[in-house]
Amino acid sequence: MRSQFRTFPTPFPRGQTPGEVIREHRARLAVEEEMRATRRRLELREQPLCRNSPATRILVWEKMHGLRLSLNTAHPILRMAAAATSLTIEDLRQEQRARIGAHSRSP
Repeated sequence: MRSQFRTFPTPFPRGQTPGEVIREHRARLAVEEEMRATRRRLELREQPLCRNSPATRILVWEKMHGLRLSLNTAHPILRMAAAATSLTIEDLRQEQRARIGAHSRSP
């Protein structure tokens, strides 16, 4: 006796060939990749802008790289963060001190 239910549902939407589904998927992936690239370019442009405060520039840098600025004032990442954000090492150290102060004041 044969089951009336299919073991595997049809993998393609009705009315579309496998080739059409693949082309549509590739096109969707290309659009998503372009959107990610555009967003990254905009973030890179925003990172060093002088109109942004040092704290904002550092937050953008942290978000882009998935990192937190080290609280170690001698950490090597400070040089890279300074170059990427167009800030001085002293600007970064001031932000570190502000964060340490905010952390010590929080309950």
